[in-house]
Amino acid sequence: PYQVTLEESCVGELLQNKNKIVLLASEVGSGKTNMAISIIAEMLRLNPTWKALILTHNRKDIRNQFKKRLFSILKEKDLSFAESDVCVVENKNDYNPNARVVIGIPATVRKLALTAYQFLLIDESHNNVEGKMVRSITRQIGRKNLKQLYLTATPDKFIAKKGVKIFGFSAIDLIREGRKDGKVYTVL
Repeated sequence: PYQVTLEESCVGELLQNKNKIVLLASEVGSGKTNMAISIIAEMLRLNPTWKALILTHNRKDIRNQFKKRLFSILKEKDLSFAESDVCVVENKNDYNPNARVVIGIPATVRKLALTAYQFLLIDESHNNVEGKMVRSITRQIGRKNLKQLYLTATPDKFIAKKGVKIFGFSAIDLIREGRKDGKVYTVL
């Protein structure tokens, strides 16, 4: 239930355009990736001509989480991967520049033509957002109306930043809400 509330809040904030950046902060294992996929799906459903770019950490297991879930809700032609220079430069493997959603690591994505994106998701944003490659990517996209969703379990860097709307769920809230195993834990 908390995930649906957070998803709806993030989509609402992104659509109102009050803030260009929405930060989704929650504990490790709380479902941020699943919430992000639902948010992307809703934003693309509401805006059929939009394209989304997902920047992930260099860990393959994190990218695979996005891939698996996205394949369950998007057509194969709408999803592409920019995970190595070979994919991008030689247009091989799984990279399709016409896909509605592209997933990649910053080192590879920065070599793409980036003007066509309206939505940017940055996973593990506490590590990525201030890096040179990510700043280069956001400058290349350069849209005043670019919608950005950042995911993190450690939001401290963003708390005092202007233009960032933070939505989150704490460990205490997760315990009160109950876990996937159906058990409800008591907070003392």
